[in-house]
This record gives sequence, structure tokens and C-alpha cells, in this order.
Amino acid sequence: MLLVEGQDDVHVFVHLAAYHQIPVKEPGVDYEIPSPAIKVRDENGIENLLTNLPVHLKGSGIERLGVVIDADTNLQGRWESFRNKLIGSGYDKSRVPRAPAPDGTIITQEGYPIVGIWIMPDNKVPGSLEDFIKFLVPQDDLLWSRAEECVAQIPTEERHFSTIHLIKAHVHTWLAWQEQPGQRMGQAINSKYLDPDAEHARRFVAWVRRLFAFT
Repeated sequence: MLLVEGQDDVHVFVHLAAYHQIPVKEPGVDYEIPSPAIKVRDENGIENLLTNLPVHLKGSGIERLGVVIDADTNLQGRWESFRNKLIGSGYDKSRVPRAPAPDGTIITQEGYPIVGIWIMPDNKVPGSLEDFIKFLVPQDDLLWSRAEECVAQIPTEERHFSTIHLIKAHVHTWLAWQEQPGQRMGQAINSKYLDPDAEHARRFVAWVRRLFAFT
């Protein structure tokens, strides 16, 4: 099972996994898929995810559990919240590192599920899913810088979003200018507006493969 914060995370993961031929069971979609497959679960926010994490670890019979969350403005603080939940669920302190691994963390302990965590965008810097998406914009793309310039021209007093959501404004402005305007981020991967072979995408996919034992 892979736990995520919201529907945008679900769609990005499903489309990225499909491109890289990783079998996924998408929530709410009933179709035949190869077994085993990763079940993606939308926890509807970070607070619910952290609250429900011990339940998934102890009572669900899951052998491998992945977690994808945003760093937001405090990567280390977000990591500490996750680390404390693992230790409180019985994982030994010595097995849970004090900082996330750059290529995604995977923790093993006998008698417990193998658990992995990826902190968006890249386990290294503050940010969110949208910052990860920025890494997938093709390097020769000319519209991205124009989207940033366009948003920057909006006077601060006229903005209806906070500074912390500036990257969301950049991403969705950029998406609005594609051949099929306004696609969701996951669909933009499928449409190849975003590069599923970008370095950050491949690092994330490599973590997924290691965690869920897909070769």
C-alpha cells in the first residue's frame, strides 16, 4: 500500500507508475490488474495520514507500506513527525534514521512491515508535489519561465493566494497554456507535457521499485 496526502498525489503516482510499467490499483477504479499491485490510498491530508499510520502498520496485514508526503516549509520537522510515529509503533530508534535518505528512505525490522517514505519534492529541500512537478518540466520548455513572469506581474495586494502557494500558481498557469489546457498534473505526464524520464522522476520510481520489490 502507498499512502498519499490527496487526489493530486494519487493521479501523479498512478500516471507515473503506468508509464514505468509498475502495476497500481487506483482508488475507486474497478478493473483487472496484474498481481501483486500497489494499492494507492488517499488519506485526505497530512494529519489524517499521520493519525492513521500506526493502524496501517499494526492491523492491516500489509507487508510493505510506502508514504509520500510534502515537506512544505519544514522538511526536518515533517520527518520527525513520521519518525516519532514509527518509533511509537514499535520500530527501533536505531533503525529509523534522524534524517531522510536523499534517494528515499526504506526501513526494515523483523516482525514489522517494510516501510518507506518519500518527502516531496526530493527528500532534500522544503517543498511540495508541485515542486516535484517542476522538476519534470522539459529543460527546453519556454513556457515555464513565462508562467513565472506572468504570476510575478500580479501585484501582491491583488493575489488571492499566499506566498507558500506560489509554486501552485506557476504549475497551473503553465498547465493552462498546453495544447490541451488545464489538464491535471497526472494527465500531463500521460500527455508528455511533463517528462516521466526526468532525473527526479527516475529517482522516485527507483525508490518505489526498491520498496515494493518490483524489478
